[in-house]
Amino acid sequence: MTGSLPALVAAAVFFVVSHFTLSHPALRDAIVGGIGEKPFRALHGVVDLAALAWLILAYASAPYVELWPPVMAARYVPLAVMPVAAVLLVCGLTTKNPTAMYWDKPDAGDPVPGILKITRHPVMWAVILWALAHMAPNGDMGSIIFFAAFATMAVVGMGAIDRRRQRLMGDAWAAIAATTSNLPFAALLGGRTKLDFKEIGIWRIAGGLALYGALLLAHGRVIGLAAAHPRLRVVAAAAPVAPMAGTEHRAVTNLLLPPLRFAEYLEFSGRERAFGLDPAGRDPLPDQMIGQLNEAFIAYLNHGGFPQCAVADASLDSGEIVSTALLNDLPGLHGIGDSVELNRLFTALALNSGGEASIEELARFSGLAKNTLKRYLAYLEAAFLIRRVHRVDGDARRFERAVTFKVYVTNPSLRAALVGPVGADDPVMGRMAETGVVSQWLHADWAAERSAYARWPGGAVDFVELDLASGQPQMAVDVMWDEHGLGEPEALAAFVAFARVNQVPVNYVLTRGRSGRTDMAGTTVEIEPVSRFCYRIGRQIANFSITTGS
Repeated sequence: MTGSLPALVAAAVFFVVSHFTLSHPALRDAIVGGIGEKPFRALHGVVDLAALAWLILAYASAPYVELWPPVMAARYVPLAVMPVAAVLLVCGLTTKNPTAMYWDKPDAGDPVPGILKITRHPVMWAVILWALAHMAPNGDMGSIIFFAAFATMAVVGMGAIDRRRQRLMGDAWAAIAATTSNLPFAALLGGRTKLDFKEIGIWRIAGGLALYGALLLAHGRVIGLAAAHPRLRVVAAAAPVAPMAGTEHRAVTNLLLPPLRFAEYLEFSGRERAFGLDPAGRDPLPDQMIGQLNEAFIAYLNHGGFPQCAVADASLDSGEIVSTALLNDLPGLHGIGDSVELNRLFTALALNSGGEASIEELARFSGLAKNTLKRYLAYLEAAFLIRRVHRVDGDARRFERAVTFKVYVTNPSLRAALVGPVGADDPVMGRMAETGVVSQWLHADWAAERSAYARWPGGAVDFVELDLASGQPQMAVDVMWDEHGLGEPEALAAFVAFARVNQVPVNYVLTRGRSGRTDMAGTTVEIEPVSRFCYRIGRQIANFSITTGS
């Protein structure tokens, strides 16, 4: 029984209850009396393995129900906690321990050596730390149920082991309990025991750290590089495409994700040097060169997302995008079995990049169940193909329950690969220019977390950069590629009202070619060509990310 959250709950309950039911003294003694100690241990092991297999299968096939969105900082929690858990595990398994399973006799010397002076349940605490650490970055219902089952097993197990040892050992156990503690370091802090770290053994600590390193490497292969290396920016995806001309060998397409920013595209294509641009971002491009920069910006929108295209000034084929990013085995590792549905959803989102959507609307359009849709969106974000940007109101306040959001492809060349290039006068160029603007922020997690858009009954603002600590807007941006009505006060009235009410210090209206500055109702608005703005902001963010390692 798998494939649903109730099935996962049932598997988790069976995993915990079956173990402790068989371990209950009355039932255990009855079974041992009938079949013997060794057959009972074998039976117990078989039941535990079956319960664990069911739990894993139920978790792998459970629907994705998001409880909280992915948070970059949460991905560091396992990296910080797991070395401790690994050391506890190795020390617990290699130290003679009166709380260990099927332990028979106390050590003739010190009955509680080494790690047991820190806690008499090192293995159980290793399991608890592992489970709790992995809840933080996995904010979906299935993960919480899965990891909570292990944490519950360990917490309840510590009490059950203590009671069993008390029943079997009597006064000998009382002496052990008096000099140890369940809670780590409690006995040491209470002065009931003393620890010489030499008792633990350097080789055990080294073994634990080696185990952690091995788990980290395995994590990258089995669970994902993003979880194992949260600071990693470049992810390579490869897939075979059509055979190369004159040969039977199939070429391999490599995509570097996240894709290039506009400044990086200019650098790769050699245009940054040709235009005389300053890589430090100090000297802006003069107005007389905006025409050339616009041509480069449109080329970037059409095929500038990936290094090999930037160098060759060539577009990716839609089949290459789909094969490399959507039809390989990566979706399967995220529990996605139908790549055709995933491809259909991604194509629709790419076509409407910069459009506002909701889970309800996307579910009706796609025919997907809401939980399935959320899982697909989570995968597309994890694969750096899309980003969701959430809405604030006219007072720049986030909504307690976010219903609508905007979806952007991480680089507009993904859209061009699917439906063809855009031109400067195409009706869709406004949204593609907006996608180009927003995508400059979306590649850096620190910048993406600050990103929002505003909409309220009286108007809207295309992009708002928020201060994470205060929630106050630091920048407001509107994209007016067609420059329609730019000289009329009514065209900027809602934008200026938002900036004035929220005291936004930096405000930009981005255009096709016009530049300047205007003051309306005490608010200063910078008017700048979108291509120059994207280069300047993209270069600043890239330089900041390199400097800080973000």
